[in-house]
Amino acid sequence: MEHNLIRIMPPALLAAGALLAGPGAIAAEGESAPQRSWTNTAEVGFVQTSGNSETTNIKLSDKFVRSWDGWQLEINALALRAEQTTRSAANVAGALVVTETSATTAETYQLAGLLRRDIRDGFYWLTGLEWTRNRPSGLDNRYQAQAGLGYRFFKTDVHELQTELGVTYTDESFVSGTDPMDQNYAGARAFAGYSRKLSPTATFTQTLELLENLDDTADWRGKSETAVTASITSQVALKASFTLLYDNRPVVQVLSAPGFNDVRFEFDSTDTILAASLVVNF
Repeated sequence: MEHNLIRIMPPALLAAGALLAGPGAIAAEGESAPQRSWTNTAEVGFVQTSGNSETTNIKLSDKFVRSWDGWQLEINALALRAEQTTRSAANVAGALVVTETSATTAETYQLAGLLRRDIRDGFYWLTGLEWTRNRPSGLDNRYQAQAGLGYRFFKTDVHELQTELGVTYTDESFVSGTDPMDQNYAGARAFAGYSRKLSPTATFTQTLELLENLDDTADWRGKSETAVTASITSQVALKASFTLLYDNRPVVQVLSAPGFNDVRFEFDSTDTILAASLVVNF
């Protein structure tokens, strides 16, 4: 089945990064920042075109992490939206008629919180809550609670590898006319994350997450994100990423028409996001 491809390539980000990396920021690179218990990383990507074709693509995300006494709290927020306006011209009874049609081609919102607690020798337990909306894929709301165990195989100045296994409970509702309209189920979760420093200023990261519906094992989802981040200063970086979202049993919409049989439309099983973003660390 064909998949959706969303590209967010903001050409003005490099100039914005250079502006933020003024003399004060560059001077700060040589100074040692005081140790603190929290970090906050914001990403922004934006593209807008006008004229014969009008498009607006925006991606905003934020990651807040606070660590203390073996505990770690992580809060993630994401907003992704793409709109396109097309114009068409027609001759109607000798008159020129121009029609503009606007459509939202991508719209995803997500808010998640995760709490981890170190146990011993690289082991930790975790619990979290997550909300997701992706109406172009047929999903109106998804609420997911999770709990599990994690293990850090290694964590050095060069690279880090960790895995997580756990259970989930998911409550989903779908856009109008879908079959079913909603569902809830217990599930299983597996996660792996790897990061490696490519150079003093560049880092490679790879994450993979699999989610299984234990009521219907054919209904499973996967998410993979590959990214490279290059620092401009100690606080500003550029990030290129590729995200793949897969749903083995996508949402099905039932379309009705008076006097005719119902027809079923299945949403695409695969979505991909190719993005370039400006990253600001607070």
